[in-house]
Amino acid sequence: MRNGFLPDPVDDAVLTRILEAAHRAPSVGLTQPWDFLVIRDPERRERIRALAERQRDAYAATLVPSRAARFDGLKVEAIREAPVSIVVTCDPTRGGRNPLGRHVQPQTAHYSVACAVENLWLAARAEGLGVGWVSFFDERELAAELGLPAHVEVVAYLCAGHVTGFPEAPMLALTGWARRRPLAWAVHQEEYGRRGLPGQEGENTVNLIDETVAAIVPPDENAMADARAHQARLTKPPGSLGVLEEVSVRLAGLAGHCPPPLPEPAAVAVFAADHGVHAQGVTPWPQEVTAQMVANFLAGGAVVNAFAGQVGAEVSVVDVGVAAPWRPPPACCPARSPPGRPT
Repeated sequence: MRNGFLPDPVDDAVLTRILEAAHRAPSVGLTQPWDFLVIRDPERRERIRALAERQRDAYAATLVPSRAARFDGLKVEAIREAPVSIVVTCDPTRGGRNPLGRHVQPQTAHYSVACAVENLWLAARAEGLGVGWVSFFDERELAAELGLPAHVEVVAYLCAGHVTGFPEAPMLALTGWARRRPLAWAVHQEEYGRRGLPGQEGENTVNLIDETVAAIVPPDENAMADARAHQARLTKPPGSLGVLEEVSVRLAGLAGHCPPPLPEPAAVAVFAADHGVHAQGVTPWPQEVTAQMVANFLAGGAVVNAFAGQVGAEVSVVDVGVAAPWRPPPACCPARSPPGRPT
């Protein structure tokens, strides 16, 4: 929930049942590394809202113009409107020095807390309450406001309360900001990359490219005709814009009306890889230059970044086989094929 919260208070008995459900969540080694801070004080919530607002503005500044304009119209937190906030924390020291199940994977403490958050969320919905998760925080700033010990971390800040109604889908999906992946894209059989639902193994293995192509419909002929007619009315010699004229017609056909809107969110994907033919001496540049260029793309200093910025498009880099030894930063999407498999 992002909006639609009512000022009606949440009954203590209802809140206790929700917290009890959260507290019954499974945890690795039964360590229960969570705690729950219930916040009702309006002044404290207002201070916390200011922390979130500052980080929200900082995030907006990183977006391309078209995306930033869309984000500006989204309400992404309800700290002030919801009558109660619940902060779920993680104490990774809970359970002692070497708790059962966390010797090799200490991060399972945080995974356990995520289970508690989900239980809380589902229990609140069963009680008719809406819950919104606010993540626009500098975690240590929020921890200081809440008086948390240095080793205790904030995992979730939840706004809870009665609501005017529940939307049929998440707000970010309804507004077109993001959309869900099909389940079949997220289920893998035996090893990563062999996608398919149970019972659909073998020949029916999901192919993301095939499904994406199958979802593409033919361009709208009426919209394309309108675009060509619009081109004919412009005060310029026919064909003077070259291929751009046909591109505009195609965009109208894809959008289904003329003039076509600027694609939003617009993105330019740069797929980076080295070719084995480099060993034949076809270029004077060493393969280390590939990684340097990728770093330049990610830093926003390449020509493609300048072109994309003119239309508010975001540049994404996909590593499909950079040969130089390097550690791709989080902003670079890794898509390298396993050894022995073609890209």
